[in-house]
Amino acid sequence: MARLVDPGVENRAAGATGAGVGLALRHDVEQLLHERLLARSSDLLGGRPARVVIRGALGRVDRPLTGVAEENAADLLVVGSHQRAGFRRWWHGSVSSGVLHGALANVVVVPWRGEGEGA
Repeated sequence: MARLVDPGVENRAAGATGAGVGLALRHDVEQLLHERLLARSSDLLGGRPARVVIRGALGRVDRPLTGVAEENAADLLVVGSHQRAGFRRWWHGSVSSGVLHGALANVVVVPWRGEGEGA
């Protein structure tokens, strides 16, 4: 499992301040995020062990995500999709599209459903 995060947002949320706080993920913050991801996914994994990668990424995350997948010899990438169209897609970009076009592994794109959009 991999989670790419904005280093500045996560470092500040953990109380870090000062120069460079937005450029690289602090080790203690990385460990905290690692533990949280494992805790949140324990039911899904049914107690099976999992490799977890937490990485800081600035800007678009499609290339760093495919890079993490290649580094870890992933067979499958699962990414979500907001299903944006038109101006919103142009403005926000599409991580799932970038992953689909850049990944060497198989990719599954799961559409996101907001609250009130059914089960």
